[in-house]
Amino acid sequence: MSQVRCTIADGVCEIRLDRPEKLNAITPGMWIELNEALDRAEADDQVRVILFSAAGKSFCVGADLNAFSADNMGDEVPSGLDNPGGRLTARLPQIDKLVMAAVQGHVIGFGVSLVLQCDVVLAAPTARFALPFVQRGFVPEGGSSLSLVQRVGYLRAAQMMLAGEAIDASTAKDWALVTHIVDEAALREQAIETARRIAGSPPGALRRTRELLRRPSNEIAEQMRRESDAFTAQLRSDESREAIAAFLEKRKPDFSRFR
Repeated sequence: MSQVRCTIADGVCEIRLDRPEKLNAITPGMWIELNEALDRAEADDQVRVILFSAAGKSFCVGADLNAFSADNMGDEVPSGLDNPGGRLTARLPQIDKLVMAAVQGHVIGFGVSLVLQCDVVLAAPTARFALPFVQRGFVPEGGSSLSLVQRVGYLRAAQMMLAGEAIDASTAKDWALVTHIVDEAALREQAIETARRIAGSPPGALRRTRELLRRPSNEIAEQMRRESDAFTAQLRSDESREAIAAFLEKRKPDFSRFR
């Protein structure tokens, strides 16, 4: 059963996360589906805007940590940008369509990384943004260690990434992570309406203006490669295994034996 819905209409490709019972935690299969949805959007010349949305109370709580547990992971740790998750995040800065997101509830980890690669972000008042990579024994991914600093400044980025502090929708708008705050009941409808309006723009002007705004893309790509190498090394570490196990077992992690 698909957990990513992809629909195209009126120049807009909506890619909708559809695993609400797990707050849209991303599984390995969903990474593949997301890439396939992007393939479809990129191949369609009529698509001008890609809109990410999500079913349920939360946009995305990041990767499903069960997939990264010691029992499930074994010695097979994805490396580089060749895995589906790495390919997805590396594609977004280079894509020649405008990218939007409509978010609500928890926006965590990959959810924030995705928002940082969007050109327009609509958020419900319930949205809360967090990047608890360190607390989960990981490091940032998706270019977020560069994009977040560029967007909000070093001290605010450190507050979110090093201290793992969450921010609400109002703060996210003040920090320029969010374009508009929209009533949750109207969030998806207004996002689709906005996407359709933008999709009616001259396509060449829209594409070239996004390219100009997104430069220098090579810097983001290089940072994604650095993040991926660091992420792989950290994912193979014992402290990462302890952090994941503690989270899944709902206990306090013990990092006292690590240096």
